Amino acid sequence: MAEVAALNLDDLDMKHSRDKTVIVRQGKGGKFRPIPMNKDLANALNNWLEVRGESKEGDDAVFLSERKTRITDRGIRKALDKYFGMANIDNASPHCLRHTFAKNVLELGGEKQLTYVKLLLGHENINTTQRYLTPSEKDLRKATDNISSER
Repeated sequence: MAEVAALNLDDLDMKHSRDKTVIVRQGKGGKFRPIPMNKDLANALNNWLEVRGESKEGDDAVFLSERKTRITDRGIRKALDKYFGMANIDNASPHCLRHTFAKNVLELGGEKQLTYVKLLLGHENINTTQRYLTPSEKDLRKATDNISSER
């Protein structure tokens, strides 16, 4: 959440028609990393920037609170909790979104994607990223269902 709260407008490279990028300047340990945007993210950010309005303090934060000041980690958590509740998603957290992102990338391309996820999440050690390979109960159920003669 801190990475999102810290984003400034100049961290969004939206100029190129195809190669749009978000620059994370304040990742864990102060690490810098560029993250390529897909079309969905680029469209969502463009839509947000159209309604964002001006900051009360002239801050160039990408995400502003209702008071038009930089949103805080706590503000992000509160907003996500609200939307998780509206969607009837129990026991969700911002970290669940990060975990879901990592699992989705890995499921699309298998274990060879592990290095990609490591870089996208800003992990220093591949062992940290490998925990996303741990199958969930749903994954294990799907695996056993797939070998059932009654599909």
